[in-house]
Amino acid sequence: MCRRYLSIWPVAMVLVLALSSVSAQTGPRTPSKPTASTGSGDNLPRTTFIVGKVTMADGSVPSGQVTIVSLCGNNTRREAVARPDGTFSFVLGDHTSSVVQDASNSDRGDSIYPGRNSGMTNNPGTTPSQYDTRALADCQLMADLHGYESSRAGFPGMSSGTINVGTLVLRNRDSKSEAVVSVTSLQAPANARKEFDKGKAQLDKGKLDDAESSLRKATDEYPKYAEAWYLLGNVQMAKKNLAAAHTSYEQAQSADPSYPLPYLPLARAAAQAHQWQDALVFSDRLIALDGAKYPMAYYYNAMANYNLNHLPEAEASALKVASLDKAHGEPRVEVLLGMIYTTQQNYAAAAQHYKNYLQMVPDGPLSNQVKSDLAKCEEMAKANATQDNTPKP
Repeated sequence: MCRRYLSIWPVAMVLVLALSSVSAQTGPRTPSKPTASTGSGDNLPRTTFIVGKVTMADGSVPSGQVTIVSLCGNNTRREAVARPDGTFSFVLGDHTSSVVQDASNSDRGDSIYPGRNSGMTNNPGTTPSQYDTRALADCQLMADLHGYESSRAGFPGMSSGTINVGTLVLRNRDSKSEAVVSVTSLQAPANARKEFDKGKAQLDKGKLDDAESSLRKATDEYPKYAEAWYLLGNVQMAKKNLAAAHTSYEQAQSADPSYPLPYLPLARAAAQAHQWQDALVFSDRLIALDGAKYPMAYYYNAMANYNLNHLPEAEASALKVASLDKAHGEPRVEVLLGMIYTTQQNYAAAAQHYKNYLQMVPDGPLSNQVKSDLAKCEEMAKANATQDNTPKP
């Protein structure tokens, strides 16, 4: 029975590693292209769709459930939940949305968005999704994920019924990693630093093409510019140019081996490719440089050790993640701990960690698999307890 049960773990590992290719089944349904409202001019109500994307500061996909929040003057509203790949879409001003509002929501009927017609139009024959676009001037969107702060996106002028607000970037509130400076970067000439600063500002605004162009100029001007290479890798990751991003991270690491930031995406890429020895080397190096600032270094270290069958080391690294990651920015570590304890046949401990994950992410991309694994662990733990309590003849 144990042997049959343990056959689920290769499937679970594939799910844990699918950082950017998880299907969008848990996110909101992508709406069809809207039909323009009758009439002409921006003064008339129209059905307006908002689309965009959320990424972490290093270009990776957020692992927790990210809520998209609108801010209009003093009013806020939870508009949508980002899909597992970071994309999102919703109908502007749709009060029929299934997104659950929380205590921070300041929605007051039709006054969510300030404007001449007070936001939503309720004229006969219109739907809740029809909206006077003049009311968007003071509105912004941000992403909400516990422990992280988000860049904000305004609403540009539009000539169709769809607004693409670009990319929202999440940064760790508690981490000081963004302030880390490369020694070689301090020697960058003025022109290279100017392009670097420009590229960083463009990335924060979600202008990926402009940011890539500026950062390439910085690295062309000064090839040992480790920070520029690292940021260029982040931009390329956000654009899904994985090969180019990997090269940029390697250039950053080569330019300054003591600069910690590129080791994390290199470890992540190695883990995604199941190159466990490389993942172990990169994560070990980052832990040696300053592991306390980078909980995810321990996560990839734990994954590498688990797949190399170094279970005590895998357990130690995974528990370190749990102790350092106070904001629970990486809930998948609970799944990994469940897998480690299942392999060790400690089914009660495994079940507890699966429960922890489901409390953090009740309806995420791994939740169905975790629920199934939890049921099996509870069954095995109960069977073991019954066997232990059976009187010996």
